[in-house]
Amino acid sequence: MRRAITLAVVAGVVLVGASPAAAAGRVQELPVPAGTSTLGSPRVNGGGYAWTVSTSSSTDKAVVWHRGTPRVLEPDAVSSTVHDVNDRGLAVGSHVPQGGSLTRAAVWQDGRRTDVGGPYSQAVAVGEDGRVLVTTYVPERGERLEVWQRGRSEVLYEGPQGGGYPLLGDGGHVVHNVVDANGDTVVREWDKRGRVVADLKAPAEYYGLSPLTVNRRGDIAFQTSKGYPNFRVLVWQDGVFSDPGSLPYAQLTHLNYLDPFFHTFLNDRGELAYVSGNRVFRWHAGVLTDLTPDAGYGDLPYIAGINNRGDIAARYTTADGTARSRVFSRDGTVVDVTGLPGSTRFLISGLNPDRKEVVGIDFSGDTRFFLQRF
Repeated sequence: MRRAITLAVVAGVVLVGASPAAAAGRVQELPVPAGTSTLGSPRVNGGGYAWTVSTSSSTDKAVVWHRGTPRVLEPDAVSSTVHDVNDRGLAVGSHVPQGGSLTRAAVWQDGRRTDVGGPYSQAVAVGEDGRVLVTTYVPERGERLEVWQRGRSEVLYEGPQGGGYPLLGDGGHVVHNVVDANGDTVVREWDKRGRVVADLKAPAEYYGLSPLTVNRRGDIAFQTSKGYPNFRVLVWQDGVFSDPGSLPYAQLTHLNYLDPFFHTFLNDRGELAYVSGNRVFRWHAGVLTDLTPDAGYGDLPYIAGINNRGDIAARYTTADGTARSRVFSRDGTVVDVTGLPGSTRFLISGLNPDRKEVVGIDFSGDTRFFLQRF
């Protein structure tokens, strides 16, 4: 069914300062494959798995770590990519086989590959129940979006490409930009049974909707704009769009415009992590909490994620060009991420959905990968 769309712009917010930073936690370096020159943005889950793409002088290879031990997926392929891993270790992504040039969607369990798509396909998300979201470019027709599980596929959409990565939430909801029967680009949401529950367009005065997170309840966090450079964040909850608002002097609000995909910005409780100006905010049920009252002029923060405990991980570039990363908890506790001993340059990009744990990349010398627990 199609829901009514209204807009609730949050007025009267409450700003609450965060407590001083606390001591940092335990750091573990995770070994990277020999020859690695750079790493993609790593992620981590609650099952002890971390993942990213390792780039060497010749190729990209998907790498999954389990409890600190790495496994390269498809080491003999031309290339491989991993987008998501569930708590049981089911990894999803794509590979280009030897002698080929086209990507094919694949899943891996304990290093064993199963192809789940044809040419031009990639698997972009996996649920804890083993449901895999697969998108395929179909020449002269556009895009096909389907859910694969245990050898069976259900096609949700086939038509012109809508753009962006499709999303799969923990409640089984699928969200993607598609083109409807009238030729209009909409954000479509399906429930776990494959039924369309909403076709969404940007409210008046907003331009475009880029869905970046769907939570277990089917709520969606969007990046949108009111015209360049006035980027804005919107949340879709209970049939209503809400704009969490911005600082009086800052028109721009964003989730993470440098690295927007495959992060969690909206948790299952409905808490949103986002940025306005030089500040990091938590938004929940119309209430804003300012997590960075000590922000300096020229600070540029980016959200790495929010988990279901309410922890928010963020990284900053400061006015003098240095960087820092912090984790903010719901109780007001703040911890500084230190990275590896002696590190001078690093960034975090993944937050564990179940506990206070981050993964990041160290750039102080050779590329190194670390996990830090608090």
